[in-house]
Amino acid sequence: MAEWPKTQPYLVIHDFRDGNIALTPYARSRTEELIKIPIGVPGYAAIILPRTFVSTVIRMFMRVQKSGGIENRLFFDYDEGLNWLKSKM
Repeated sequence: MAEWPKTQPYLVIHDFRDGNIALTPYARSRTEELIKIPIGVPGYAAIILPRTFVSTVIRMFMRVQKSGGIENRLFFDYDEGLNWLKSKM
């Protein structure tokens, strides 16, 4: 991310629909490290999760995190997340 070309928006989709996710202390610390990396261009991340109790907790966690310039959105539908990213191109 630190090497991303400054002339292009940063667009990424994180697909975690397999339902095998957990908000562990390790996952939280790694997420906080990534959030702090400045990219210097507009950035957008679509996070795709299954509709579960864990994803509800993750949504609450995301609301209190600063994104370091990347706008993160959580989706329960892959196509909806992809269309949101396409709108940012």
